[in-house]
Amino acid sequence: MSSVSEFQKLFIQLDGSPLSKIHALKDFGNSLFRQHQFDFAGDCYDKACRQLCVNLKDRNYFDLNSTVSLAISLCLNLAACSIKLRAFDGALIICSMVLTFFPNNSKALFRKAVALRNLNRISEACVILKEAQALEPHNKDIIRELNEVCSPRD
Repeated sequence: MSSVSEFQKLFIQLDGSPLSKIHALKDFGNSLFRQHQFDFAGDCYDKACRQLCVNLKDRNYFDLNSTVSLAISLCLNLAACSIKLRAFDGALIICSMVLTFFPNNSKALFRKAVALRNLNRISEACVILKEAQALEPHNKDIIRELNEVCSPRD
Protein backbone atom coordinates (compact mmCIF):
# COMPACT_ATOMS: atom_id res chain seq x y z
CA MET A 1 0.00 0.00 0.00
CA SER A 2 1.44 3.31 -0.95
CA SER A 3 -1.35 5.84 -1.20
CA VAL A 4 -3.76 7.42 1.20
CA SER A 5 -6.73 6.41 -0.97
CA GLU A 6 -5.67 2.76 -0.69
CA PHE A 7 -5.58 3.14 3.05
CA GLN A 8 -9.04 4.73 3.12
CA LYS A 9 -10.40 1.69 1.30
CA LEU A 10 -8.72 -0.66 3.77
CA PHE A 11 -9.91 1.37 6.74
CA ILE A 12 -13.53 1.14 5.61
CA GLN A 13 -13.21 -2.63 5.14
CA LEU A 14 -11.87 -3.29 8.64
CA ASP A 15 -14.14 -4.79 11.24
CA GLY A 16 -15.88 -2.45 13.63
CA SER A 17 -13.32 -2.83 16.40
CA PRO A 18 -11.88 0.58 17.26
CA LEU A 19 -8.65 -1.05 18.37
CA SER A 20 -8.13 -2.78 15.03
CA LYS A 21 -8.64 0.53 13.23
CA ILE A 22 -6.16 2.28 15.52
CA HIS A 23 -3.57 -0.44 14.90
CA ALA A 24 -4.25 -0.26 11.16
CA LEU A 25 -3.64 3.50 11.22
CA LYS A 26 -0.39 2.97 13.11
CA ASP A 27 0.77 0.22 10.77
CA PHE A 28 -0.06 2.29 7.72
CA GLY A 29 1.77 5.26 9.26
CA ASN A 30 4.79 3.01 9.80
CA SER A 31 4.67 1.97 6.15
CA LEU A 32 4.46 5.60 5.02
CA PHE A 33 7.33 6.55 7.34
CA ARG A 34 9.54 3.87 5.77
CA GLN A 35 8.66 5.39 2.39
CA HIS A 36 9.74 8.84 3.66
CA GLN A 37 6.19 10.17 3.43
CA PHE A 38 6.47 11.84 6.80
CA ASP A 39 3.49 14.22 6.39
CA PHE A 40 1.09 11.38 5.67
CA ALA A 41 2.64 9.14 8.33
CA GLY A 42 2.18 11.91 10.88
CA ASP A 43 -1.44 12.28 9.80
CA CYS A 44 -1.98 8.55 10.41
CA TYR A 45 -0.40 8.68 13.88
CA ASP A 46 -2.38 11.80 14.76
CA LYS A 47 -5.65 10.22 13.62
CA ALA A 48 -4.83 7.05 15.56
CA CYS A 49 -4.18 9.12 18.72
CA ARG A 50 -7.49 10.90 18.27
CA GLN A 51 -9.32 7.61 17.72
CA LEU A 52 -7.70 6.17 20.82
CA CYS A 53 -8.87 9.13 22.91
CA VAL A 54 -12.40 9.04 21.49
CA ASN A 55 -12.76 5.31 22.08
CA LEU A 56 -11.29 5.09 25.57
CA LYS A 57 -14.77 5.33 27.02
CA ASP A 58 -15.54 1.88 25.61
CA ARG A 59 -13.54 -0.25 28.00
CA ASN A 60 -14.55 -3.48 26.24
CA TYR A 61 -11.80 -2.92 23.67
CA PHE A 62 -8.96 -1.64 25.83
CA ASP A 63 -6.85 -2.75 28.73
CA LEU A 64 -4.82 -0.11 30.51
CA ASN A 65 -1.29 -1.44 29.88
CA SER A 66 -1.68 -2.02 26.17
CA THR A 67 -3.52 1.30 25.75
CA VAL A 68 -0.74 3.22 27.47
CA SER A 69 1.92 1.44 25.40
CA LEU A 70 0.01 2.17 22.21
CA ALA A 71 -0.45 5.84 23.14
CA ILE A 72 3.26 6.25 23.90
CA SER A 73 4.24 4.54 20.65
CA LEU A 74 1.90 6.76 18.62
CA CYS A 75 3.20 9.91 20.31
CA LEU A 76 6.84 8.97 19.76
CA ASN A 77 6.15 8.06 16.13
CA LEU A 78 4.52 11.46 15.70
CA ALA A 79 7.60 13.07 17.28
CA ALA A 80 9.83 11.17 14.82
CA CYS A 81 7.76 12.55 11.93
CA SER A 82 8.04 16.04 13.39
CA ILE A 83 11.83 15.70 13.53
CA LYS A 84 11.98 14.48 9.93
CA LEU A 85 9.81 17.44 8.89
CA ARG A 86 12.05 19.80 10.87
CA ALA A 87 9.17 20.73 13.18
CA PHE A 88 11.45 20.56 16.19
CA ASP A 89 9.22 22.61 18.50
CA GLY A 90 6.42 20.10 17.92
CA ALA A 91 8.72 17.15 18.59
CA LEU A 92 9.94 18.83 21.77
CA ILE A 93 6.37 19.31 23.02
CA ILE A 94 5.38 15.72 22.27
CA CYS A 95 8.46 14.21 23.90
CA SER A 96 8.14 16.48 26.94
CA MET A 97 4.54 15.36 27.34
CA VAL A 98 5.54 11.69 27.27
CA LEU A 99 8.36 12.36 29.72
CA THR A 100 5.98 14.08 32.13
CA PHE A 101 4.30 10.74 32.69
CA PHE A 102 7.21 8.40 31.88
CA PRO A 103 10.47 10.17 32.79
CA ASN A 104 12.57 7.07 32.08
CA ASN A 105 11.45 6.58 28.49
CA SER A 106 14.79 6.52 26.69
CA LYS A 107 13.26 6.93 23.23
CA ALA A 108 11.42 10.08 24.35
CA LEU A 109 14.64 11.37 25.93
CA PHE A 110 16.58 10.67 22.74
CA ARG A 111 14.07 12.37 20.46
CA LYS A 112 13.79 15.32 22.83
CA ALA A 113 17.57 15.69 22.70
CA VAL A 114 17.54 15.56 18.89
CA ALA A 115 14.89 18.29 18.83
CA LEU A 116 16.87 20.39 21.33
CA ARG A 117 20.04 19.97 19.30
CA ASN A 118 18.28 21.17 16.17
CA LEU A 119 16.88 24.13 18.09
CA ASN A 120 20.51 24.94 18.96
CA ARG A 121 19.93 24.23 22.66
CA ILE A 122 23.09 22.17 22.86
CA SER A 123 23.72 22.14 26.61
CA GLU A 124 20.15 20.97 27.28
CA ALA A 125 20.51 18.29 24.61
CA CYS A 126 23.69 17.01 26.28
CA VAL A 127 21.98 16.72 29.67
CA ILE A 128 19.07 14.81 28.15
CA LEU A 129 21.38 12.53 26.15
CA LYS A 130 23.31 11.66 29.30
CA GLU A 131 20.03 10.72 30.98
CA ALA A 132 19.14 8.52 28.01
CA GLN A 133 22.57 6.88 28.05
CA ALA A 134 22.23 6.11 31.76
CA LEU A 135 19.07 4.18 30.89
CA GLU A 136 20.50 2.50 27.77
CA PRO A 137 24.31 2.54 27.99
CA HIS A 138 24.81 0.44 24.84
CA ASN A 139 22.30 2.15 22.54
CA LYS A 140 24.28 3.05 19.41
CA ASP A 141 22.02 5.94 18.39
CA ILE A 142 22.32 7.55 21.82
CA ILE A 143 26.10 7.08 21.86
CA ARG A 144 26.47 8.51 18.35
CA GLU A 145 24.34 11.55 19.15
CA LEU A 146 26.15 12.05 22.46
CA ASN A 147 29.52 12.01 20.68
CA GLU A 148 28.33 14.44 18.01
CA VAL A 149 26.55 16.87 20.30
CA CYS A 150 28.51 16.80 23.53
CA SER A 151 32.09 16.40 22.35
CA PRO A 152 34.34 19.35 23.07
CA ARG A 153 34.91 21.43 19.95
CA ASP A 154 38.40 22.60 19.09
